[in-house]
Amino acid sequence: MHKFPSKILTSLLSIVLLVEVSAQSPQSDQKPWSQVRSFGYQLQDLRVEEVIDSPLDLLILDYSEDGSHEERWSKRDVARLKQHPQGNPRLLLAYLSIGEAENYRFYWHGKKRAKRAGWLARRNRDWSGHYRARYWRRSWREIMEVYIDHIVDAGFDGVYLDRVDVYREVEPPEGISAKDNMVEFVKALATRARARGGENFGIFVQNAEELLTEPGYLETITGIGREEIYFGFEGSKKAVPSTQTAQIEQALSAAVNAGKLVLSVDYPKGLKQTISAEKRAKSQGFVHLSTVRKLNDLKGWSYHKKRFR
Repeated sequence: MHKFPSKILTSLLSIVLLVEVSAQSPQSDQKPWSQVRSFGYQLQDLRVEEVIDSPLDLLILDYSEDGSHEERWSKRDVARLKQHPQGNPRLLLAYLSIGEAENYRFYWHGKKRAKRAGWLARRNRDWSGHYRARYWRRSWREIMEVYIDHIVDAGFDGVYLDRVDVYREVEPPEGISAKDNMVEFVKALATRARARGGENFGIFVQNAEELLTEPGYLETITGIGREEIYFGFEGSKKAVPSTQTAQIEQALSAAVNAGKLVLSVDYPKGLKQTISAEKRAKSQGFVHLSTVRKLNDLKGWSYHKKRFR
């Protein structure tokens, strides 16, 4: 066994430490999105202890216990929610609807005030207290920027942007492209979030997979979540028509091929549909969750069945 002179040994140790620090520094803000193999999606009735005991790699939750700003999760809460029973990092995405306003959020001060601000559109009859937003208006975007700041500052690893597909339902004034404006909106929010939370802050979008072909959109996002690929067609417990499923899978293949994380969410009616959805999603390279439409059960159907390979 060779013995190094003390000066040489000290120099070698210094080099080793420098290499280790240099190797770790660029990785310090890395989020292991590619390592996600399971996830939960719960927006109501979340219990911290249940999350901590869960083996899930990723969790999508509201930034607040009850949706209000007063009951928002603190940095300490978020740190606890990230605890994994096996010691692995658990990633947290904060849900944020960028296409609809919700009357229990911090920015809501009544319909009259919202109308005066110019961002309130028609009511969503399927969900009480929800209103489509004129997402191209500066007043709405400023609200979303503040919301993003709250999410980043709380310590979340990323944001889960819902109602991106509202661009199909709310027509902007003549001369403004609905699709282009939504794409630009997502890009702008991503830029703000990453300027504040680091370049690896996750940007996930829900649905509207047709936007994946728009210039710069796929490069901007970290991943995409898609509801009702196989079951839960249009709010029912029926299977999604096979032609529609094929179209969705084809569109999402662009995200899979680009190395993006694709989260599939189905609302099956039982064990048979649950197993079918998971097998089909896995064959496409998706990370799958079968759950309940109310999103008030962390485990959902995926954990009320025997695991299979």
